[in-house]
Amino acid sequence: MSQLVSRTRTSSTMVCVCLILCFLVLADCFEEVSARVYVVKSQKKPAKKCRVHINTHLHVVMDRICLLCHEMFSHENPNFRADCSSNCYKSEHFRRCLNVFGPIEAPKLLSKIEHED
Repeated sequence: MSQLVSRTRTSSTMVCVCLILCFLVLADCFEEVSARVYVVKSQKKPAKKCRVHINTHLHVVMDRICLLCHEMFSHENPNFRADCSSNCYKSEHFRRCLNVFGPIEAPKLLSKIEHED
């Protein structure tokens, strides 16, 4: 009987040792995988900064125009706000918003601003 108990303890000890070794090996593998970080530089040219962002008050007004248009036209285009402000507010979506909210001279003013760029 004592021999059977001795074998059981020995086999359970061996199982525990094997499990601990397996755990250590797996933990080491996961550490190596998570430690690999690759930094990739973009091949694109840096984008021009939008001049609208320099003037905070103008940026707030133009963004608010896009937000109001988004609330009106989001059923047609769920990404209307992002499309409106794309290309530094020189998109067709922003022109549509100006036609809705802006004065009659708004298209003339916008074309004047574009010719300055």
